Amino acid sequence: MKDEISCSFEQAALNHVLDARRSSVEQRWNWLCEAMEFAKNVARARAQRGQITLDANLQVWWSPELERCWRERMDS
Repeated sequence: MKDEISCSFEQAALNHVLDARRSSVEQRWNWLCEAMEFAKNVARARAQRGQITLDANLQVWWSPELERCWRERMDS
């Protein structure tokens, strides 16, 4: 790709903050819920492929073993 980026990374980060400040509490809450749902789905899909997902502190957040235990519990 040779298209120029319309703004810098720093400007994009600032735009993100400004957009959040203009959002209502309900809009921010909905965004957070959607982000958490997306993260859960990605982690579970990775576990189903035999991969682990780490959190920001490099601790295991989800794994194939946790996925197996979760499925067993939900099935019983």
